Amino acid sequence: MDLNTKELIRAELNKHVSHSGSQMRSSKQLNVSNATVSKIQAGKSEGLGDAMWTKLAKNLGIRLDEVWHHADTRPALKLQGYFDDARMHGNVFGLVCTPGSGKTDMLDTYVKNHKNVFYVKVERHMTEKELLVNLLQSMGVKTNVRSIYDLSTLVNEKVNPMTQPIIILDEMEKAKNGLLYLFIDLYNRLWKRCGIVLIGTYNLKDRIETGEQRGTVGYNEILSRLGGKFIEIPTPNADDAISVAKANGVEGREALAFISNGAAVKQGVVDMRRVERLVHAWKQKQAELEDQENEEAAA
Repeated sequence: MDLNTKELIRAELNKHVSHSGSQMRSSKQLNVSNATVSKIQAGKSEGLGDAMWTKLAKNLGIRLDEVWHHADTRPALKLQGYFDDARMHGNVFGLVCTPGSGKTDMLDTYVKNHKNVFYVKVERHMTEKELLVNLLQSMGVKTNVRSIYDLSTLVNEKVNPMTQPIIILDEMEKAKNGLLYLFIDLYNRLWKRCGIVLIGTYNLKDRIETGEQRGTVGYNEILSRLGGKFIEIPTPNADDAISVAKANGVEGREALAFISNGAAVKQGVVDMRRVERLVHAWKQKQAELEDQENEEAAA
C-alpha cells in the first residue's frame, strides 16, 4: 500500500478520534486495539502490514478496491490458448468449465490485455435482441436499431475492418434456443473473419449433444460449427490454489496449506471462489494478530 493511501487512512482516523472523543472509544468502534490507533496517530506506523491498513480502511468506510492479482493456473492457461487461437485464426470453439474454475478472472484479464475482445455474459431471460445490443455495447456502439437482422448486420459491419476480433459468449448453458440459433447466424456471417468462443458448464455440453442425438432442430448445426465437440477445460487443483494465493501476497507453508486444503471440494479439485475468500480470511486473521501484538507491546 502506498504512502498516499496510508496518509488518507491516517487523516480519516484522526477525524474519527476527534469525533468520538477519544482513542479508546475509536479503537472499540473500529475493532482495532488502542495501541494500533495510537501508533498510527503518532506517525510510528512503518511496521504495520497492509492487512492492518486494509482492515482499518474498511472499518472507517474508506473504499479501497483491493486489486486481485491474476495467476497463470492450468485452467487459465488453457482458456488463454483457445482464446488466442480463435482470435488470431478466426476459429470457433465450445469450451466447458466447472463452476469455480477461475474462468471469470481469466476472462477479465484477457479482455483487459487484448484489443477487439467482445464479451457478453448470457442471462436466463436474455433475448436475441438483448444479446446483440450487449455485444454492440461491448464494441462501444449504441444504437436504436430494432430488428435482429439489422443488429446482426451492424455487428458484421463493425467487425469487418477489425484486426483479429473475437466474440466470447459466456454462461451459454443459460441460453434459450433462440440464442443458440443466433450463434449459427453469427457464425455464418463472421466465419474466418472473427473468432467465436462459447463457454458453458457441462449442462451445455449435455444439452447440445443429447439434442443432436435426438434430432432437435439446429443442434447438429451448432455442434458441427463447434468442430463436432466441446473442449473440457481442466479443473483447478491444489497447485493452482497455491499459485493464486502467492500472487495475492500469501506466503508460508501454514498459510498456503490453510488455503489449498480449505478450497478443496473433493480430492484433487479446488474451487477458486473459495480460494479468494480464504485469501481474504487469512489476511484478516493476520491483521488481528498484528493488532494483538501491538496491544501487548504497548501494555
